[in-house]
Amino acid sequence: MNYPAHYHRLVSRARGRILTGYTERHHILPKCMGGMDAPGNLVELTAEEHYVAHQLLVKMYPDNTKLVHAANYMAKRCSGNKSYGWLRRRHAIAVGNMQRDKKKPPFSLEHREKLASAQRGKKMSLEHREKTAAAGRGRTASQATRAKMSASSIGKPKSLIARERMSKAKTGTIRSQETRIKISNGLRRRICSPETREKLSKSKLGNKHNLGRLHSSEARSKMRTSWDKRRLVATSVASLPQ
Repeated sequence: MNYPAHYHRLVSRARGRILTGYTERHHILPKCMGGMDAPGNLVELTAEEHYVAHQLLVKMYPDNTKLVHAANYMAKRCSGNKSYGWLRRRHAIAVGNMQRDKKKPPFSLEHREKLASAQRGKKMSLEHREKTAAAGRGRTASQATRAKMSASSIGKPKSLIARERMSKAKTGTIRSQETRIKISNGLRRRICSPETREKLSKSKLGNKHNLGRLHSSEARSKMRTSWDKRRLVATSVASLPQ
């Protein structure tokens, strides 16, 4: 039997397909063989298809011990792809019911501080950073997720320590020309609400056009440099072919 042809046919059928209900994510090129979490290397399979895919991989690469362990772990739960699919769907339903019935309360401030203090001072290795960056490439948050993140941050003032860390993290950061163009285009399409405009107007009270405190010479220098960079980006964007 031509196992690679069957595997290729299974994966090709899954590309661009929209499934409803329970699905499982599968790496076309397994991670143990150098496969990454890139969108081009991921497909959504039914539980039955996922079971068969790992059986085919073992038959294609019988000497790869990690593939054998993965397929053996799946086979331990049941015999055959049909019973495996039924079991996985029932398990997903059970987990969903448990999460709805038993919602975890939010962490207390004391517990959050313990978690934060446990992570302070820890530095990730270059290998760990590369894996984290590779896992996040190509992933985009949905509109619902973005709305939740935005709502959760509203009304939460950042501490002075957090502001200082954010400032240090951005110090010396040089954005590429492509990134600058994207930011510029994004800001051009943004329309401020009347409430936002009012806040911006109040925040500018005290500059040279209004009575009150004036900007320091250092602040003026920073603002002038920032505007010069923006003009440079705007000129570069305008010179691009349409």
